[in-house]
Amino acid sequence: MGRHLLAAAAVVVADTALLAAAYGNALHVWGVLVCALVLALVVVLSHRVPVAAFTVALGIFVAVGGAYVLLLWTAYQAGRRVVSRGGTAAAVGAALGGLGGKLLVRPPEPRSIPGFVCAYVVFVALPLLVGRYLAQHERLLSALDRNNRRLRRERELLAERERLRERLRIARDMHDSLGHRLSLVTIQASALEVSVPPP
Repeated sequence: MGRHLLAAAAVVVADTALLAAAYGNALHVWGVLVCALVLALVVVLSHRVPVAAFTVALGIFVAVGGAYVLLLWTAYQAGRRVVSRGGTAAAVGAALGGLGGKLLVRPPEPRSIPGFVCAYVVFVALPLLVGRYLAQHERLLSALDRNNRRLRRERELLAERERLRERLRIARDMHDSLGHRLSLVTIQASALEVSVPPP
């Protein structure tokens, strides 16, 4: 938990510093504080509703042109926390909508479009995919661990059943052997009673 708080604080501080540097004279102290507060709210929101936070971060990116670290953070969180197909479709739709919005609001020069698309892939698509991959990997490991535990329990139950079956077989053999010997002793005792002792 402490790592996440430290990373979230680093996201807010880094993007606030980047925005303050980009809009130096336009932002006053209150503007920087409001910017930091908005960034902090988006970071907090990314833990509860990651797709909404990702959409808000894309909106900030389209409107302001900065917030790259926030975009990285929210894209990763969205990829990491969204497990349903609907949530995945919403995140991909938001990413494509953000790309279209950025191209419409602030169209880059034609020769800088490949660089812009590469930057968008690095700051949006890759964190989404990495978060999705790591979440899928963790779910797979968790499922494998559960299956291994279940298989171990089943193997222990089968071994216990085999031990009980073997004990039961040994008990039956002993019962049959003991019964056979007791019947022989009974027959011999009866034979001794019936036979006439020698003079």
